[in-house]
Amino acid sequence: MRITPRYEGAAVINVDAVIRSPSTALVRQRGRLAKSLRGLSTEEWNTPSRCGGWTVQDVVEHLVGVNRFWSLSIRAGLRGEPTRLLASFDPVRIPAAMVAAARGASASATLDSFQATNAELGTLIGSLTDADWDKLAEAPPGHLAMRAVALHALWDSWVHERDILVPLSRQQAVESDEVLLSLAYAAVDPAAARSPGPSAAA
Repeated sequence: MRITPRYEGAAVINVDAVIRSPSTALVRQRGRLAKSLRGLSTEEWNTPSRCGGWTVQDVVEHLVGVNRFWSLSIRAGLRGEPTRLLASFDPVRIPAAMVAAARGASASATLDSFQATNAELGTLIGSLTDADWDKLAEAPPGHLAMRAVALHALWDSWVHERDILVPLSRQQAVESDEVLLSLAYAAVDPAAARSPGPSAAA
């Protein structure tokens, strides 16, 4: 399976009318998820998640890798050199291989990595100026303004929070801005992915 990011022309997704800075929601959601993971038992870490074939720990390891990608993408965008790492990315095979390679790590090590990458991403997001949010960085749809990249990051992590908590019979806190921003992004991202040509936009 392959995605088809678009790097040329106008950004395929535009969320300027939705929000200027999604930093508060993004940082809060990741911090809340990390807090939910503290104190999980070994059995809970090994519980099958809603992601087929992945345990709770596997999903968190996936989020660690995703956090690292977002930080790399945003830093490159701030330099005016947005990456094109996803041009040949297989969203099924590559994440599965990364998670498989991380198996065997202790739950505490996974949690430490998640918290550290959350902090790194949060610091980076917190440093962005109003003008920075307009700069291009890479996300699965291609080169987008950083606010859209951040919305993709929020949406993805918010969904994975449910993938973890639902099988553990735990309630996910509902913050209206997180829900609305995630829904706004989820509404336009599939539309962009199904668009018939490079000039189409959502």
